[in-house]
This record gives sequence, structure tokens and C-alpha cells, in this order.
Amino acid sequence: LDLNTLFNAITPIPLAIQGCCLWMDSNDTSKISPAPSNNSTINTWTDKSTNAYVFTSPSTSTAKPTFISNSQNGKSTIKFASATLQYFIGNTASKNFALNTSSYALFAVFQKTSGTNGSIYNKSLFGAALNRILLTIDPNLNCGFSHDNASGKISNTTNTITTYQIVSVIINRYAGLDKSYVNGLVAGTYSYTPNSTTNFGASTYDTLIGAYNNSTGTGTPQADYYLNGNICEIISYKNTYDMTDATRQTVEGY
Repeated sequence: LDLNTLFNAITPIPLAIQGCCLWMDSNDTSKISPAPSNNSTINTWTDKSTNAYVFTSPSTSTAKPTFISNSQNGKSTIKFASATLQYFIGNTASKNFALNTSSYALFAVFQKTSGTNGSIYNKSLFGAALNRILLTIDPNLNCGFSHDNASGKISNTTNTITTYQIVSVIINRYAGLDKSYVNGLVAGTYSYTPNSTTNFGASTYDTLIGAYNNSTGTGTPQADYYLNGNICEIISYKNTYDMTDATRQTVEGY
């Protein structure tokens, strides 16, 4: 047994890869409160990275995301209903997340059950709507990291898919090439002048799961962008170097 095999047996793959800054795992009941049972509502969902961000449902007791047991490949998921505006909002530490000059990668396993629009995860940087990390579903913008203008969004054509899928967004700032993948296949690209010097700092904008920020970044999220679907996992990485295809495939394989 070599050391790498032993290490990976002890350390889960998402944490074994350097730079993990967010890991939301719907199948880990120790990170969900109150202790869940099938179809029970959720108050908080906690990040498994070293950041340990806490996401809370601000909704009423009858309008919270729900825990669904054994709903995908024998694993549990968290269900969001757009009709009752279900979502999670991150604590202050998550709001202060900054990309700085790093590259970034975002992975999500989810299912959109219905609806034209929906947001899986988003965080605005610089306090401006055009500088943000996002994975949303609508006819115009789907996933990506917006740089200094709206063209930084990566569009794809998967917003009608209602089966579970793995979506990956790889922000390679040193190469100046961003890509989105759906189930390992390229769905969209965005090329630009390599940029590893602009500091994308923190803003006071909310970090949201299952909803999209409004123009002020706080308070009630953007109308019509609540998710109607299920989220299995969200994993992200921040590094001072570009993520390779081999590393991306390792996370997707996990």
C-alpha cells in the first residue's frame, strides 16, 4: 500500500485536493440541523471545508428546504421549492469570501425539476453584480465567474435538462481561459487576456444557495431565480495556480 493510497483512504477526495474552500454535502447528516429524517425541513447546512461556513434558511418554518433520503444513487439530497422561496444564506464569514488574485473552480451536482430559471450558488465580489461567482440557470447566463464585464459569464445549453448532472466551472486566470463542463463535457468557454493580478476582494453581499442576489446584495433575493430542484453537493477551490484537467476529472470522478 503506497502512501498516496493510504492518504486518500483517510482524507476525502475533495479535501485531499489543495485549496478546497467550500464543500456542501447533502448526504452528511452531521452537517445538517436539526438532525434530519426523510422530508424534514432544514434550518442550517454547514460547509465541510476548513472554512466551516454556516448556511441558514431564513424562511418560515413551513417554507424551508427539505431533506430527502436515498433520492439519488442511494444518497440523500436537499430539495428546494421555488414556489415557497426556499434558499440558504451564508454567515458573515461566507460573505467575506474573497477570490483576491487566485484562480477558482466550482463543482455542483444537482437536478432542476422544473422552471426556466434557478440559482444553485452565487457570491458577488467587489459589491457589484458583474463581478461574481455564479452557477445559475436561465436562457442567457448559466455558470461562470464574471470578470470586469458581463461577457465573463459562460453560457451553455443545458438549462432544459431535468436529470441529475455534474456541472463544473473552471476559472483559469493565468491561462485566460474559463470553461464550463456538464458531466465532463465542455459546455461553454470564455477567453480573455490572462489576468492574475486584479484583486477580486470581498464584498458585503450575501452568499446564497438556491437563490440569486438582488441588486443590493442583501435582503430578499432576486425574484424568479429561486431553485426548483435538488442539490447533492457543491465544492469549490481557490488557488494561486490554474486547475488542471486531471484535477478537474478527479473531482468529477469523485
